[in-house]
Amino acid sequence: MTKEKPIHLVIRFSDSLFNVGDVVSKHREVIDLKGSVWFGKIGTPVGKTHISKINEQIQRGIESHLYLVKGNRSRSTFYKGSMISLSHEFPSKEKDQIPGYYFEVDIIESIKFWVKLSDLMFLEPKEVNHIKVSSSVLPIQESIFRSSSGHFIVHQINTDEMFLGKARLDE
Repeated sequence: MTKEKPIHLVIRFSDSLFNVGDVVSKHREVIDLKGSVWFGKIGTPVGKTHISKINEQIQRGIESHLYLVKGNRSRSTFYKGSMISLSHEFPSKEKDQIPGYYFEVDIIESIKFWVKLSDLMFLEPKEVNHIKVSSSVLPIQESIFRSSSGHFIVHQINTDEMFLGKARLDE
């Protein structure tokens, strides 16, 4: 019996879309003050099946990550956050855990998907090599380059899977 791999989420974002400055820093400030932050996604939301699966993973104590990717297709910067909860519903009882710019630029109504994070940190480029889109044979960097999708369901792969179909350097 093969063990099912936990799934994670990648979401594209931009610092320049609403001219609000450093989006990651604004979310980190809320984490520092409140212990967690809600990140809202505009556009096509993550499907209910994936939301349920990731929320179940979280409830079972399985590390579940949000990977945020900023930048253009040829040069991207990644961040990693630990997910606490995912929802299609606006977290009205936790508005104080949403960065102020969401209200200032009036984007709340445009957000159809929310992710609650307990941390958010820069991800070294080499760490991205272990992330693969679940519905593809391509690594995340290649999928981001080839696709205009705003989000991806991903899983982490081990070193042997990275070399699948390729000669290993140590052989």
